[in-house]
Formats: sequence, structure tokens, C-alpha cells
Amino acid sequence: AGPQAEGALRGVFSDFPAKPNEVYRQSGMGTVMRLRDGRFVLAMESSKAPALQQRLAGSLKPVDARAWRWLDIRSGLPWVTAATQDQLVPQMANFELLGGVSFDKGCYTGQEVVARMQHLGKLKRRMFLANVAAAAAAGDELCSEDLGDQASGMVVNSEASPDGGHDLLAVVQTASREGSTVHLKSLAGPVLRFLPLPYAIA
Repeated sequence: AGPQAEGALRGVFSDFPAKPNEVYRQSGMGTVMRLRDGRFVLAMESSKAPALQQRLAGSLKPVDARAWRWLDIRSGLPWVTAATQDQLVPQMANFELLGGVSFDKGCYTGQEVVARMQHLGKLKRRMFLANVAAAAAAGDELCSEDLGDQASGMVVNSEASPDGGHDLLAVVQTASREGSTVHLKSLAGPVLRFLPLPYAIA
């Protein structure tokens, strides 16, 4: 990830994926995939990784998984965890906007509900990007003044932001997002400040 990533990787691979989600495989090296937000995923034999890390050390700085998860959040890419499992239909987490679910093929638990929501239903909750001036965790409840004691949503993913507070992806009642104030954990909790996602929500 980062502005130097593509140049550094082009010096390693003889060819390179030009478009998001394209993949290039190089014999003896591995596979590189371009993500839609300018990041790259590399897959290779574990025995080859140390040599590549050493080769890239002069131009790229290693970071831990928290930085990658924060970039996922800023890109609007959710990860379902134990805290949010069975709590969301794919459309709530914007999976249909990301190409992450098919309505034409496959067989999975809840497929009928998912298809009905896509073709007949009206979605009342959507996933949004926000920042909050406190620590937040997946599964944390969100409250809004328009719903009183009733939960208006939940945190899907959260990581500390380099700009302060925590950036998070949260599934929220669209009516609460548009016409009320959304708080973390309780109505006395800190207020969520919503940020633009890098893709349009219908």
C-alpha cells in the first residue's frame, strides 16, 4: 500500500495488473493482485517471502495488520467477525455494491432472504464510514435520538485513526443517519461523525 508501492513492485514483476481486481502470475515469484483502492495483494511460497521483503526494504516500510485493516475501513471494505456474524444481510454491509455477492448463482444459507431484499424489499439499514472520538469495537451498539432506547445500528469494524479517534464502518438506520445524531454505545456516548465512502450508495 502507499504511493511507492506500485513502482517498487514493478521492479520485481516482469508484468503488472493494470486494472482493479486484475491478477498477474509470474513463475518462480508469485501472484500480485491490484485492489480498487491502489493497494496490492501478493501471494507466494513462504520460503520466497524473506528475499522479497529484503528487496523491497529500501523503498517500502513494513507495518502491522492494523494499518491494513484501517485502509480496509477507509475503502469501505467490511470484514465479518464473530461479533457481527449472523447480524447482517449482505446488502446492509454494501456487499452488492462491492461485487461481493451474486444474485444469479450459488447456494447458501439465507439466499432466499437476500434475493427478496434485493428485488422486492426496501433496505432500512446501510453501512457508512464514520469517525468517533473514542475506542470502538466490532459489535458495539449504536444509539440515536430519534429511536430512543432502541438500537439504531452496530459497529462492523473499527481501528485507531492516524488523524485521531477511531475510524469505523457502521451499519446504521438510514433515517437515523440522515435525520438524527448517532452515538456510540448509548445516547450519552460520543457522537459519530460521518465521512464520505469512496463509492456511491444507492
